[in-house]
Amino acid sequence: MIGRILAPLPLLVVSLSLSLPGLARADAPGPRVTVEGVKAGKELAAAAVDSALAAQLPAVQKCYQDRLAQQPGLAGTAAVTFVVLAGGEVAEVKVTGLADEALAKCLEDAVKAVRPGKLPDGKKRATASARVVFAAPAAEPSTIGHGSGAGQGCAGCGGPRREPTGPQVRIGDATAGPGLAKEIIRRYIRQRLAQIRYCYEKRLVDKPELKGKLAVRFTIGADGAVSAAEVATRLDAEVDACVLKVIQAIVFAKPAGGGTIKVTYPFVFQPAP
Repeated sequence: MIGRILAPLPLLVVSLSLSLPGLARADAPGPRVTVEGVKAGKELAAAAVDSALAAQLPAVQKCYQDRLAQQPGLAGTAAVTFVVLAGGEVAEVKVTGLADEALAKCLEDAVKAVRPGKLPDGKKRATASARVVFAAPAAEPSTIGHGSGAGQGCAGCGGPRREPTGPQVRIGDATAGPGLAKEIIRRYIRQRLAQIRYCYEKRLVDKPELKGKLAVRFTIGADGAVSAAEVATRLDAEVDACVLKVIQAIVFAKPAGGGTIKVTYPFVFQPAP
């Protein structure tokens, strides 16, 4: 069905599997929302579509957790198609495959908020699609270093605070020129932190002791897009390249005065203890 819908457009297929294990609690095997099989017409930058979808996953994760409270064990796969208009707005969102109407509506609203970026001049619309997989909590975690217990606990319930036991990614102190507050830049970076952590986690499979600092130096153009980026402090070739792609796909708020801003952003990676 999706293939027939997208047939008029040449496609760039991206193999993306982004997991958000236990978003509210990094140390517990919580529900998982995974994006797979992203497809985009040639008018769209695939990395921008990936990043824009990932930015909306926290909202979808929250909806899923709320629905699980009403329907324990709720799971399934949604097929999502949508159209990106010339200005980057999303329209004609279609979600199929989910029996739970409330979850499907939440996913639809989240996709409507996706902003992959403007289309090239003269292009009026482009089609994109993806599969979104919802997996209920399991007794044992299936991702790296997110704890082995099945207890869920709750924040603020009076017990002692448990330290996260999974791999950690901490944002360091950035340096940035005038034109856009560092707090605003940080907010955009934090929206992509799940992607950045995924870059690290998938590398830990082969290099479980990998840890250290990675810094990315990039320029925010007058339109908010990243016009140039490079790794200033290297950690690992694969992690470096993956994180760099995440940063390059971000579209920040437009700098004041229509100028450009040079930013250096450090990240500190630490495996599970």
